[in-house]
Amino acid sequence: MELDPATYTCPEDHSDLSALVLQALGGAGLEVTRAWLPPGFRSRPRPEPFQVIVTCPGPAGHPVPHQLTCTGTYRP
Repeated sequence: MELDPATYTCPEDHSDLSALVLQALGGAGLEVTRAWLPPGFRSRPRPEPFQVIVTCPGPAGHPVPHQLTCTGTYRP
């Protein structure tokens, strides 16, 4: 799955949240439906917008979990 932006970082403690965003998208029940295309026809899926809420664990050593809303687009 391609994300745009490619990485998500907590603005408060600079933790990388990209794996949590991918996990949230995978658990959202997203299904890809592809129409039949003639042999040799190449098509990339259109980017789809998303918004997920993830829980940032907080900085190492002083964890203070908090929720963040992450938005962007994805391609399956």
